[in-house]
Amino acid sequence: MKWIYFIFVLYLMIMAKQGKEKNLRNKNKHTELIERIKNKKRTKKELRTERLKAITKAAQEAAKKENS
Repeated sequence: MKWIYFIFVLYLMIMAKQGKEKNLRNKNKHTELIERIKNKKRTKKELRTERLKAITKAAQEAAKKENS
């Protein structure tokens, strides 16, 4: 009885390794989409910080001109 169970387990292990992954293509598409979204958010954040720096710099220069 133990041998039958052992053979069955070996059979399942061999069968599990055969064939290709089912969702591999979908997983790849999903990761590409997520990376694209992250990159978009990152670039938006960088642009926003650059704009804010430019605004603060312009405000500081305007304040210097008023004080002078």
